[in-house]
Amino acid sequence: MEYLGEKSVSSVLLSIIRVIWIIGLVAIGILIFIILIGVFKPNWLDLVESGTFTLNALGMRITFTDPAYKQLMLPLYLRFFGWVGLPLLAMSLYVIHQLKAVLGALCRNNPFAAENAEHMRNIGVAIIAWTVYQSIAYLIVGWYIARQIQIAGMTINPAFTFDATLLFVGLVVLVLAQVFKVGIQLREDQELTI
Repeated sequence: MEYLGEKSVSSVLLSIIRVIWIIGLVAIGILIFIILIGVFKPNWLDLVESGTFTLNALGMRITFTDPAYKQLMLPLYLRFFGWVGLPLLAMSLYVIHQLKAVLGALCRNNPFAAENAEHMRNIGVAIIAWTVYQSIAYLIVGWYIARQIQIAGMTINPAFTFDATLLFVGLVVLVLAQVFKVGIQLREDQELTI
């Protein structure tokens, strides 16, 4: 099994990443469209199933049957996708774009191209930024929801969550980027010696 070059594992991965890239672009377009509709025609939410609103989060399905909660939660849901979901999707597409460049170099049998170290570093930084942004944004959304929903006998408190695994992955990618950079320097030194 070949890992580099045309008709290799890297070329299959590049094809998959290209499809994911297109799906991501379509998803961003749909999100922007929904956000714009919500901004310019806020009453479009009345077209959604009347009387109830269901929120799926953290393995739970919460159904609000009071129409007042529907009027409260649907605009919040759109804001959540606007200022939390859209930036996270944009960061994902940035990582995918950087990954496309790395895989493209692998398909050209050039794993130690100078730009690969930079692409890997960009991926690591983006993963770390994703982790920090997601944690802060989810805390703010949780705080906002907790302040908006008042249910007798129930307390809703925001919780700070931090994805240590994703942070670890970002740090590992940064280390691998540095390894790529050293490998590139060694290769250049070797080429100059010969």
